[in-house]
Amino acid sequence: MLDDYTVKLPIRPRFCDTDMLGHVNNAVYLSYFEAGRMQWWTEVSGDPSLEDLPFILARAEVDFVAEARAGEPLVLGLRCAKLGNKSFDIEYELVREADGSPVARGRSVQVMFDYRRRETRRIPDDVRRRIERLEAARPRPTR
Repeated sequence: MLDDYTVKLPIRPRFCDTDMLGHVNNAVYLSYFEAGRMQWWTEVSGDPSLEDLPFILARAEVDFVAEARAGEPLVLGLRCAKLGNKSFDIEYELVREADGSPVARGRSVQVMFDYRRRETRRIPDDVRRRIERLEAARPRPTR
C-alpha cells in the first residue's frame, strides 16, 4: 500500500492514455509521475504556480507491474528517497485504488539547476529544510 509515501495523487486514466489493446500506454506512466512530481513540489515549495521550477529531470525509470485501463481509479504515491548535494531522488508507486495492488513503480533523479547560468547548483538550505520537513511528516509503518 501507500502508507509510507508522502504525497498521494488520484489518477484516472483517460481513453486517450490507452493503446490499441486498451492498456494504458507505457509512455503515459511518465506523465502520471510528472503530475505527481509537480504535486510533490507544490507541497515542498508551497507555491502552486510551478512557473520557476529550480530543477531539471536528469533520469526517469519505470517498472511495469500490471496493466491498467481507461477509467480505472488509481493512486500514485511519491516520496523523496535520496537527498544529495545537488540532486534528489523521488520514488513512485502506482496502485489500484480498489485493492492497493501495484501497477507500476518508478524513480526519478532531479538536479537543481540555474537556468540563467545554465549550470547545476547546490540544493539551497531552505529547500533542503522544506523537503526534510515534508518527508519527516510522512507516516512510518509499524512493524
